[in-house]
Amino acid sequence: MTAGRRPVCFVFLTLDPRSVDVNVHPTKLEVRFRRSSDVYAQVLAALRDGLRNASLTPRVTLTGEAPGAPSQTREGVRQAIADFFAGAHPRDERRPAAFTASPGRGAAAGGGASAPAAQPAPVPAAVPELRARFGNCIQVLDAYIVEECEEGVRLIDQHALHERILYERIKRGLEEGALASQQLLVPELVEMPQQEFYAVIDLKDDLARFGMDIEAFGERTIIVRSFPQVLGRFDGRSFFQDLLDELEGPQEARKVDGRLEKLTQMMACRGAVKAGQRLSAGQMRQLLEQRDALGPADTCPHGRPTAVLLTRKELDRQFRRT
Repeated sequence: MTAGRRPVCFVFLTLDPRSVDVNVHPTKLEVRFRRSSDVYAQVLAALRDGLRNASLTPRVTLTGEAPGAPSQTREGVRQAIADFFAGAHPRDERRPAAFTASPGRGAAAGGGASAPAAQPAPVPAAVPELRARFGNCIQVLDAYIVEECEEGVRLIDQHALHERILYERIKRGLEEGALASQQLLVPELVEMPQQEFYAVIDLKDDLARFGMDIEAFGERTIIVRSFPQVLGRFDGRSFFQDLLDELEGPQEARKVDGRLEKLTQMMACRGAVKAGQRLSAGQMRQLLEQRDALGPADTCPHGRPTAVLLTRKELDRQFRRT
């Protein structure tokens, strides 16, 4: 989650009044559901399905108010409430695919009769999708991938997208067992200040789940014998410094709550391609294929967008084609 920002959600529930006890609070500020577990399960399922089906990729406007500005947010809330009480579902602004192609040259007339005028035939969605995603893309500024897509142009942050992919892969690996590790031919010795040394040693069992084998050597040195393959390469001193920074210092590192999640985020960030790293056509193709196999990947583990969308409509407006 981006620092200082929290999601806001309005959930409207419609249920039989007999399933609610309204007499649990003297001023009616709280109510009690008679079958709270059922309500919890249904709300959780609705939120999960809503997030999975939603397109969270920000849309870029080159002039005027930026997407998500306060006035737009207020207007969206007003509309959602109005739609609910009007008995309507929130408006769906996503447009259906509408690709057409010109007819081929081989449509010959039979028996001398002139053939009727050929109408543009719809092309299966899979064809333009593959061409657009894996043919019409380019890396710019050694940090972003520009990809042609159905709605316009998608600008992808290569680090944020790869970080999300690795994060999901690491989570899946943890659920199945310890992650694959890379054995060091020569164990690396990392000397650290004593307080940081003990904080890292306290994380030995957690790090082992990620495929990292460490042990103490004296009271200031850590021996690293293996590291997670997902990292690609390993620099002990910078790794442990980033680790403690992610856990907010040696003291906070000893807290159990949320520690595994932070370790997962940190490993994904360390292993992902960086801004400034030149990618080949094959590497870009592999990254986009992994994204498509993953499913929704609109944000990195820290809540930053992996891509922004510049629509065809916005491009036409900028070039005064509308």
